[in-house]
Amino acid sequence: MTLCVLGDTVLAKSRHLMEGDCVTAKFTALACENDEGNDEYMYWIELLGSDGEQVMKEISSDFITACDIYDRLKKLLGADVA
Repeated sequence: MTLCVLGDTVLAKSRHLMEGDCVTAKFTALACENDEGNDEYMYWIELLGSDGEQVMKEISSDFITACDIYDRLKKLLGADVA
């Protein structure tokens, strides 16, 4: 099975201070089309370091699960910073 990517959208993004470093948590949706022409969606949660390097990436095909992962990550990181 192959997927053709139709587009991606950042659903949420927040910055946090962690051990004196500023990190970014990002929640993104990816819209794809499968072999049968049906739309499929994948969601991923990324944690990026201050240099933009990817520290963590979690992928889910379930929106509710992805929301839960993002919410738990934000709680772990603490309050947002500007």
